[in-house]
Amino acid sequence: MSLKNSKGQGIVESLVTLPVLMTLIASLSYLTYFTLVYQVASYHLHEALMCSQSLPVQVCQMQRLDSLQRVLIFKEIISFRLTKKNESIVGTVRIALHPAIHIQMQMGQEF
Repeated sequence: MSLKNSKGQGIVESLVTLPVLMTLIASLSYLTYFTLVYQVASYHLHEALMCSQSLPVQVCQMQRLDSLQRVLIFKEIISFRLTKKNESIVGTVRIALHPAIHIQMQMGQEF
């Protein structure tokens, strides 16, 4: 079977395939960025909780917040808080991505 009118077929296939490929690449890039931000935020929250065992809470909070902001490419809004409750310290990180990241950890005052 021979195709007589197939001159523009390659261009049409490219025009259909390229947007799908670009969407796939953009989605994978955003998923990678989201995962990276989540892991780094979790790490910095854990480090801030460990730091608060020996230093004042405000010092640890500011150090980790500055370090976390360096990772964010799009300068998302961050809420990074450490609060003392009874015999423990509670840390919370919220980052305004889509979907939003919300991490909460708790650590006792003494090991």
